[in-house]
Amino acid sequence: MSRDALYALCLGVLVVSWVVVYVELIRLGLRDRTFGMPVAALCGNLAWEFQFAWLTPYEPLQQTADIIWFLLDLAILYTIVRFGPAEFPRLPRAAFHVLLGVGLAAALGLVNLLERALGDAASIYIGFGDTLLMSVAFVAMALARGNLRGQSLLVGYCMWIGTAFGSVAYYFFDDAHPRIALVGYTGVLIFVFYAAYVAVLHSLRAAPRATGTHPRHLSAEAEQPV
Repeated sequence: MSRDALYALCLGVLVVSWVVVYVELIRLGLRDRTFGMPVAALCGNLAWEFQFAWLTPYEPLQQTADIIWFLLDLAILYTIVRFGPAEFPRLPRAAFHVLLGVGLAAALGLVNLLERALGDAASIYIGFGDTLLMSVAFVAMALARGNLRGQSLLVGYCMWIGTAFGSVAYYFFDDAHPRIALVGYTGVLIFVFYAAYVAVLHSLRAAPRATGTHPRHLSAEAEQPV
């Protein structure tokens, strides 16, 4: 199999995996009346996808993926707008929406400026940075909530596997850009944090069995909004 074919294969696994993630997060968010993606991660995602889907596309295959992801992320944004204020009871509803808007605007501006500063490889560098932020944020959210509301093992495994294939694609088979240690190192960190996220989800799924409660049920001690 040629390098181009391996690159396309790895990228295909990445794209399909994240489509599954987004669809599942939308489904779980509507079912559990919450949001499944951390707010900061969603802001970074939308900014990256908007920049490289519409303003400065990287390549046709990646642009198509970015457009699909962007549209799905808009649905996830809806779950945050609708259910997000309930996760932050100390924050007035209007204040939550204002902060969300500020976060989105800040992320859009930052990604645009980084693209201008980094040049041709900007989509890769910014994408890996955004994915690292997401991997850490998902671990923090799962630990803070202490339950599986808005989350599932399917989400965890698809993010873990998809980003692993994406890291391999861009580090080993992307001949359009030089291979740099930063991309490889960030890819390893992402792999580790998503592995930790899957481990946390398994622990949350198993823990309630000892008490006979459902892993999505809330507890006063466990529920901490993120």
